[in-house]
Parts: sequence; structure tokens; C-alpha cells
Amino acid sequence: MTEEKIFWSLNPESGKLKFETEEIYSFLHERGYRKKTFAEDDLETYKQNGHVVSRVYASDQINELVKFLRSDYKHVTEETIIFPRKGPVTFKFAPKDILNELIDYSFNKIFSEKNINLHRELDIRIKKHTRQAAYFYFKNGFVEVTKEGSKFHKYDAMQGLYVYEDHIINKDISIIDINDTAIQDFCSKGHSFFHFLQSAAGIEDIEKVTPEQTQKYKYLLECIGFLLHDYKEQGSTDYCVIFCDDNRGGSGKGILIQSLRQMTKVTEIDAKKLDPFDPDDLTPQTRIKVYSDIEPAFHFPRVYNEITEGITYRHMYKGTRTIPYREGWKTAFTSNHIVRGNNDTDLRRQRTFLLNPFFNKENTPRDYYGHGFFSEDWEPSDWNYFYNIMFECVRFWLNADYKLTFTDAEYGMLKMQSEYPLEMRTYLDEIIDKIKTEGTTTLKSFDLYNNFKKDERFRALPFVKALTANFFGRHYKKYFAEMKVLYKENCNRTEITIWIE
Repeated sequence: MTEEKIFWSLNPESGKLKFETEEIYSFLHERGYRKKTFAEDDLETYKQNGHVVSRVYASDQINELVKFLRSDYKHVTEETIIFPRKGPVTFKFAPKDILNELIDYSFNKIFSEKNINLHRELDIRIKKHTRQAAYFYFKNGFVEVTKEGSKFHKYDAMQGLYVYEDHIINKDISIIDINDTAIQDFCSKGHSFFHFLQSAAGIEDIEKVTPEQTQKYKYLLECIGFLLHDYKEQGSTDYCVIFCDDNRGGSGKGILIQSLRQMTKVTEIDAKKLDPFDPDDLTPQTRIKVYSDIEPAFHFPRVYNEITEGITYRHMYKGTRTIPYREGWKTAFTSNHIVRGNNDTDLRRQRTFLLNPFFNKENTPRDYYGHGFFSEDWEPSDWNYFYNIMFECVRFWLNADYKLTFTDAEYGMLKMQSEYPLEMRTYLDEIIDKIKTEGTTTLKSFDLYNNFKKDERFRALPFVKALTANFFGRHYKKYFAEMKVLYKENCNRTEITIWIE
């Protein structure tokens, strides 16, 4: 007679097997299965296995039961199993009969929403990034990244903490010096990503690097490091990173997102769709949410809350879930356009990187390097080199003291052009040139608007025909501020005095 725990008994009246639901859940609990409750009737199931926590579903638990019957009792499959149960009652069944009865009984009954609550609550501490350090998990151990550099640890250093399986990279890791030329030659495919980052920042000749190129390259590494550092602090990390180009495409924005995906859980959203429901793979384990290919008219306030406040999301057929700010994901955009939004509220949340046009649709990274990125032909050494580059990005971010502050003059000009139509800029630039020549000027506010509307060069244009005084008034004042032009309105706003210091 086996000593294994069982989750069935005999119904003495019918002579059929009776499955004990609470015993099944006790059986699963012993094998590490737990629930995580978000709200009433809203929970997920997980499995603890050593230091790893995995998201599981009813099918996984069914497989656990089937495996138990097919494997643990394999040595007695053709024999009779006798279990005493509930006093003197004894029953006899072969394991294959138990399995068939379990299938016939219907797993849907066992794993109904009501019964799932029989699971015990997941009560563990996940190892999280801190203000001073980021952690990345691999098959053979994990890497701790600080301002000083990267350090490898074995998993026995977890000290009772856990990591989600989604966050473990299925490769081995070792710490290397990415600036060692011998290592660079040995890891040529991995090193090509290093060159790609430099090219994206405008560095085309490593022997002729300008201070601005160096600063922009450093800024790119900081942006990547910011997204990878799984730590949020209100007021210090309220950024949305935007990777964009000037309506070219093929510049490598997708490669940047792929690089993030190799390191952590990334969920991409098609920004063109206004789907009321979030995709199923957007979960509390998502670390970076990417809005792909946003349009010029994208309404940036749509993402205010998830950047600076707690996060709310909703899957189809489920209720709304809320994640506290500190536990939520970071946000990124990709765009073939300059992202509009020139008010302080928008700009405070935006950190934009404009990719250099070194790569484009005619000169793709695959054409240039002769291979793709993160592909099957990468050797373990190439992957290892790439991971160490990404560690270096995090180190740059930590050393930036939580500030992404680079100002790209080219992007600033392109953004101004996207915010203010060419005709308006031409008209206002002429006024600014007059101020530079004649000094302080006082104008009738309404004349500014009327003269522009009546200008022979512009008045036939559809934009000018539809232009309202309110739109014009808001935008010319913003443009003056952008161009460092000072102005002061009289008390009833009928006149405006303009000067340049």
C-alpha cells in the first residue's frame, strides 16, 4: 500500500470515485501553487519553485494532476491500489481508472472561479530593484548593477527572496570589459550593437567625435538604462522616453525596442488603435510599455497617469486593475514624427531621442553589418557582450543622478517646425527681425492676427482661412518664448509690447 497522499475517495452508495476538491487544492499547495488576489473575483495563480515564481493557469494545474497519476504511480499502473479511507471503507482502483474518472468528472468544475479561491495566498517577497541598484537574472545567476559597475552573484545570495520566471533570461552570463579590443574582435556580432548605438547618436567616425556627439551618445545610454532600471520614484522618474526620427523610418527604433525586450518584459501597444481593452500580455510583470508608431496627432495627456501616478489597465472580460506607482511599468514611444505637445505639462514628462539618419530604408543595419540583431546566428559570446553593454547603460543612468537632461538642437528645431506652421513662423520671424533692428515695438494685439490673415502670401491657404484668433494668440506667444523674445500685454490685452534683451 502506497503512502502517497490522495485526493479521491469511494462513494459507498454508488461505488464510484468521489473527488475531494479541498484535497486537490491541498495537494497543489504542497507542490507550490498559490493565488494572488487583486480584487474580489480577480486573481491569478502562480507556482513557487525554489527562488522562481511562475504565472500558471488551470491547464498547468491539470497537467500536475495528470503527471502525478501517470508518473508517480507508474510502477503500479497495472496493479490494484488499495487505500483505506474514512473508517473501515476500502476501495480498489487502478491509476488509469482514476485518471479517466478525473477527466470525466470535468476539470472545469475543479478549477471554477469559486474553487480557485481555495488556493492559499502567495506570501513571498520579490527581489526588486532599488534606488542604488538594478538586477538582471540569468540561468546561472544574477547581475547587480550599481554606479560602480556590474557584479555577478549566484542564486544562493537571494536570501529568501524570489524572482518572476518572466524576468529570467534563458542564457548564462559573465561580466566582461566591453572596451577590451580583443573581446570586441571575438564578439563581433555583439560588438556591432555597440557600433549601432554610436551611429544612432551621430558618431560615424570614432576618431572624430565632437563634444555634442559624445553628449548625445551618453544621453542614449542613459535613456536605455532608465527604461531598464526597474525602480520608480515620483518626481525623479516621471519620464516617457520617445525614440523618433524625422519621417524617415528604418533608422533603428525597432532595434532599440528589441534590445529592451532581450533584457526585460516589454509589452507593445499599437498606438494607432484606440482599443478600450489592454492586451493580455500587459500584466503586473510588464516592466516597459511601448506605444509603437504614434501619429503626430497622438493625444499625449492620454498617458499622463501611467507616467506620474498609479497605473490602471483592463483586460477583456475582466474588471479594471490598479497598480501602485512604484510597482508599475515605465513608458516609451516610437514615432516617425516629432511628437507634438509644447506645453510645460507635456515637456516635463517627455525625454526624446532623435535617431541620427545613418541608417534608413536604403541602408539598413542588416545591409551594413551583414547580419541581423539578436538572431540565431549570434554566438553565446555575442549575447554575453550585448548584455554587458546593457548593464553599462544602466550604470550610466545611475550615474546621471536620475536626470535625463540632454538638449538636442536639431530635435528642438524640428519640434518647433511641427508645432508652428511654416507660414506663421515666416510671419513672426519678420516681426522679430524688425525688433532686432528697431528695438522695442508696441503693436495692437488684434492687428497681429488680422495682418497675418490678410497677408497676400498666406490668406488663400486652408490653414490660414480656418485660423482662429484664439489659436493664433496662444501660438504666437509660445513662439516668442521659444525664440527668447520678451513681451508684455497692457491691462486689457489690446496691445502687446515686444523686445529682445
